[in-house]
Amino acid sequence: MNHRIKKLWTDALESGQYKQCTVRLCNDTRDRHCCLGVLSELYQAEHPEDAVAEHHLQTAGVLHRNVMDWAGLLVPNPVVTYDERSQELSYFNDDLELEFDEIAAIIREQL
Repeated sequence: MNHRIKKLWTDALESGQYKQCTVRLCNDTRDRHCCLGVLSELYQAEHPEDAVAEHHLQTAGVLHRNVMDWAGLLVPNPVVTYDERSQELSYFNDDLELEFDEIAAIIREQL
């Protein structure tokens, strides 16, 4: 993963600026995000002209290809390990409901 983007992402997750949601990248009003949605918002801030990725942010549950390429990720939902479980990152956000600061630590260490 691109080191600059990883720092932006983990800092954003730990900032308290984003409220957490599950299942989708963001809710209808874009005031709640999953961990992948936060990364997508950071991409949109740097690429406001990318209407396709913005639409994807509002309708999908995994990263758009443009966001993946920008962040240097090979898959739309990276697999990480936590508490001896290897799962896609969204599992830890949606099913285990880990806090953003816990997810940031995983990203910092494993991606």
